[in-house]
Amino acid sequence: MLKCFHAVLVFTVVFGSPAFAADVKFSPLAAYTVVYQATGIHSGTVTDHFNRYGTEQVTINDLYYPSGRHDRTRIIALDDTVYSVDENTSRIGWLKNSTYQRLVELSAGKDGERLVDSTLTFLGFDPQGTAESYLGQPCRVWSNFVIKQSRCVTADGIVLRVTTDTNIGPAVRIAREVRRGDPGPESAYRLPPGAPMQRVDRVRDMPGLHR
Repeated sequence: MLKCFHAVLVFTVVFGSPAFAADVKFSPLAAYTVVYQATGIHSGTVTDHFNRYGTEQVTINDLYYPSGRHDRTRIIALDDTVYSVDENTSRIGWLKNSTYQRLVELSAGKDGERLVDSTLTFLGFDPQGTAESYLGQPCRVWSNFVIKQSRCVTADGIVLRVTTDTNIGPAVRIAREVRRGDPGPESAYRLPPGAPMQRVDRVRDMPGLHR
């Protein structure tokens, strides 16, 4: 899983395999969608779609910044490749997920809360021993002090709150809608046909993420 996430981007979880294997799971849930309200250094919404037990993921940013910038970026994780689609310019950047094989090894044989905990630990998060609740759903707080981010995560792996401390202030996402069993529309996982595509080496070089 990449996770610079979300400049706040949070590439939340992990990415799929070169050829999807039915026994590979990065999430206890087969599919779900979460819509977040963003506050802090930006305003707007972030929508996350998850499919095939987290081996396919989409993050859709629709964010406004005080500078006037409108971030319309779609991050797509398909198999072992991560794409960033800048919806403002139709440019696409892509890179390989170098941690995929290690994630497969760590998730093997795990399910439920054990799978959630091992994934968060791999991503550098530590449990804080505290709990919160959003939309009537309890979640546990985890923090990664390296990337200055905390998350509140349900027992089945849904992130209900993300707070990232940046050099210009906090970026906050709080779930306003959770739909278990809904992977989102098929169109969200598709790349725009004929759009310019460029391979990049770092997440920060993805189109749309750092302009």
